Amino acid sequence: MEFNGYIDCHNHLADPMFTDDIHNVVDNAREAGVVAALVCAETPSDIPKVLRLCETFPDILLPCLGIHPVQKNADDIERCVTLHDFEMAVSEIEKHAHKICAIGEVGLDFQPRITPGAEHKEAQRAVLKAQVELAAKYDLPLNVHSRSAGRPTIAALKEFGAKNVLLHAFDGRPSIAMEGVKEGYFFSIPPSIVRSEQKGKLIKQLPMEHILLETDSPALSPVKDSMFEHDIQTVVENTKRAGVAAVLVCTVTPSDFPLVLRLCDQYPDVLVPCLGIHPVQKDSNGEQRCVSQEDLDKVITEMEQYADRICAIGEVGLDFQPRITAESIHKDIQRNVLKTQVELANKYDLPLNVHSRSAGKPTIAALKEFGAKSVLLHAFDGRPSTAMEGVKEGYFFSIPPSIVRSDQLKLVKQLPMENIVLETDCPGLGPVKGERNEPANVQISCDYIAKVKNMTPQDVKRITTQNALKLFPKLMKILK
Repeated sequence: MEFNGYIDCHNHLADPMFTDDIHNVVDNAREAGVVAALVCAETPSDIPKVLRLCETFPDILLPCLGIHPVQKNADDIERCVTLHDFEMAVSEIEKHAHKICAIGEVGLDFQPRITPGAEHKEAQRAVLKAQVELAAKYDLPLNVHSRSAGRPTIAALKEFGAKNVLLHAFDGRPSIAMEGVKEGYFFSIPPSIVRSEQKGKLIKQLPMEHILLETDSPALSPVKDSMFEHDIQTVVENTKRAGVAAVLVCTVTPSDFPLVLRLCDQYPDVLVPCLGIHPVQKDSNGEQRCVSQEDLDKVITEMEQYADRICAIGEVGLDFQPRITAESIHKDIQRNVLKTQVELANKYDLPLNVHSRSAGKPTIAALKEFGAKSVLLHAFDGRPSTAMEGVKEGYFFSIPPSIVRSDQLKLVKQLPMENIVLETDCPGLGPVKGERNEPANVQISCDYIAKVKNMTPQDVKRITTQNALKLFPKLMKILK
């Protein structure tokens, strides 16, 4: 039997990111020729969401139920899976075994931050073994994750007697993948293949009879961080309707530069570009790493080329999370990259849009040392007393919508209104964990500040807009 269409063998369409426009997403899939899409669960709480979504679109969406090797704690921080996670879900998986397409997403994930100890790897193996046995019991295939664990995953699947296996977005070496091919395993290829040299080599070696397609949506798109790609026009329209007059769009990596510039060209009446290199970058496998001087060297000429056009140098700064700055040299590298960008800002009389996660005091100290003149510290997570050191220097602080669920109330109380501006940091830092944030949500920050400061939202809006124009004078061109 032959089907004239595509099959997306691995995605997460039950993600909250798709809630508002899932009908459009499914319609777009149909128009593109997708005849079936396998929607995977990752956590126990995903299971009812996946089932409900697939019942809504039974002609195209098929459920896969399983427990991922990476879970999240109550604070939304990633952690290693436990057998308890699986035990919470196993009865539901068995209850719906007759209607699901596969057991998944399951597997191993040996990133050091997820498996710092041998016991974590053993816990993942135990959960995977239980799900392989479940798949065998109900004669179901396995939809498998294997990040930073290609060889161990294939070895475990063989050891546990897995029969029908799909390894999704495999990031191991082609030679390791060939071990899976010998076992008859399939490999699904996501759209991010167009920006992955490693996976390009994998495709060349994989036999066609072992290749399937996937999206892993909302992740692994052809363009990094393209969370708004499918509905950017709607997002911009929502922004304007919410009364937002200007939005500063920041780069993080060198590859962001053409994307941000092109996006701001499309909507010049509301979007303004900021170019800079973030202290946290990603390696070829999408894993976070410390910035390097080479990252900045790739784009510094372009930053100077567009200095007249951009509104600020950013996003720049320091990020001293232990997993990013595992060695002291990493902190020195971040400081050097920041110093160069401060000098660039001073050279072209541009403000700085600054990140300072887990590094509030060091960031303010470095900015003072390097002679930074016009500074915005975004989503500051340091102590209020540390922020006051920035206030003394005339620095501004932007407040995101996540303030409604954070412990930074004291910061908002202590910051003078003349040092406060608004931000969203979208798609992150929204009012609800796990949901995509948008520029329109800036009004949530405004309303919260008004409540804390015992002011009207109108006054907060007026003052923060005046502050933003003082900090970013180029915005006047848009607001005229």
